[in-house]
Amino acid sequence: MTEYLAVLLPSIGVGLIFWFVMRAIMRADRGEREAEKAARSDAEQWYQQVRAREGHDIAQNPGAEPGPDGGKRQRAEGGHNPSGTSRETG
Repeated sequence: MTEYLAVLLPSIGVGLIFWFVMRAIMRADRGEREAEKAARSDAEQWYQQVRAREGHDIAQNPGAEPGPDGGKRQRAEGGHNPSGTSRETG
């Protein structure tokens, strides 16, 4: 009988460690989701208060305000070259 226990005990121990680790990960994920939901709700409430204070009606004019560049994306000088090769010719 003790032979069976000696054989199964390491597997049971590893299984319990795995279970505790997975439980901790799931609880942390649940807590993170709740915190993110609360932060989004708080940010949305703040945004609504700012818009109301400034006199903007979100329901009638969604997206009516252009961004700081007039709604157009401006390309930075020199641009971005994801290939990493030089554009200059010699």
